[in-house]
Amino acid sequence: MVLLAKQVSFQEYYAVQQNIFVFSAPTMISLVYYFAEEFLFRGFLFFGLWDRFKYHTFWITNVIFAIFHVGKPTLEVFFAFSLGLVLSYTSFKTKSFIPATIIHFAVALILNILVTYVFTPTNPVNLVMPF
Repeated sequence: MVLLAKQVSFQEYYAVQQNIFVFSAPTMISLVYYFAEEFLFRGFLFFGLWDRFKYHTFWITNVIFAIFHVGKPTLEVFFAFSLGLVLSYTSFKTKSFIPATIIHFAVALILNILVTYVFTPTNPVNLVMPF
């Protein structure tokens, strides 16, 4: 995630004002978004297609999940496919999309914090971090 956060395309796409109040409201609202997204991809599609496609459901739903991320930074599309496999596996093992929602939210929150507060072009830590 650190490598993604350092990408200029991520910093431009996810630019948020550096004000905790401006940052916290959209963050909480995004939890609803990730709940809906995980319900769609892990709850509805994954479990809905499982009986017909079995293990192929992993790649089928995550290709769709990656396509859903087209328009965001290019690396995110590939990251979405990879993370989607982890989220699908988590849902498969737990028989629920809720743990995937929590993981998805945590990953997005950490990435947004890194992009917004750590790896901004004016932040001196950018000059110190070796990666």
